[in-house]
Amino acid sequence: MLPGDKEIVTEKFSQEGFHLLDLIRQCYLPTYARVPSQKRVPQGDLECATKLKKEGIKSKLFEAKSLLNIKFANGVLEVPPLTTHHFTEILFSNLIALEQHQNDSQPFTSYAFLMKAMLCNKNDVKLFRRLGILIMDNYTEEEVCKLFERLCGKVDYVEEKFYFEGLIEQISEYKRRKRSWRKILKCSWLKTRTST
Repeated sequence: MLPGDKEIVTEKFSQEGFHLLDLIRQCYLPTYARVPSQKRVPQGDLECATKLKKEGIKSKLFEAKSLLNIKFANGVLEVPPLTTHHFTEILFSNLIALEQHQNDSQPFTSYAFLMKAMLCNKNDVKLFRRLGILIMDNYTEEEVCKLFERLCGKVDYVEEKFYFEGLIEQISEYKRRKRSWRKILKCSWLKTRTST
């Protein structure tokens, strides 16, 4: 039932937990440090997968030791695979509920909001499915979108606890730099074109 590398699951399960759900949570936690951010990320800054693709950002399957090890570098968003099955909503609902009673960052709540934004329609789900990022067991494209809508509908988006704000900031900065280069190239092309 627990996803991920068996060695990591065994290693993390050997740690002490307060209860079974906490032990499961330990197995899912990211295996590397959170990307720092200079500013808060409003929920509107989260974009769907097909829009990111149109803006030149590639999504790629990333075999990671944790479901939450999402990273971005050089225009490529690397996302570990997620298998949706009949336990997915129950498991995530419980992990999110557990986080609501803790004072630190909320990686599972943040993951749900990130996936809700990235998979906002069936074309996004199809893209992630084709890339192998999303493995659907008895779910249609619409049901996957609704799954994350339901998970996020139960809690509030809290900017200061959003785990992936550094990741979103990296993506925004990449898009900003890309637009700047396009403007520079367009201006220099127009200048050379009009001077001849």
